[in-house]
Amino acid sequence: MARNARVAGERSAWRIWLFSVIATAALIAVGFLLPERRSLNYLGPVIGAWGMRLWYRKAQGQFFGQQFPEAGRASWWRAIGISLLVMLGLLLLLVISAFIYPGTIEQT
Repeated sequence: MARNARVAGERSAWRIWLFSVIATAALIAVGFLLPERRSLNYLGPVIGAWGMRLWYRKAQGQFFGQQFPEAGRASWWRAIGISLLVMLGLLLLLVISAFIYPGTIEQT
């Protein structure tokens, strides 16, 4: 979405990044508050993804659908690459936290 905002000439790309980071941190915090092994815990990621899609459609969907039917959007490969980098970063944070707080992760 930040790339799309830059292509459209909007100056709000930094706000999109900031909101994305805050939303990700909030989802992670909520994930820690969920009870263990409940069948409805899968709803968190589903609701988060639905919210992101709703946010995109409200903020940029109509504009980019009319202005750039096929061009002007970032590559899916870039989106996948960024997602993998974020996932690796979160995994690294998990491993580091396991070394800092060794007694908090239970063995099953």
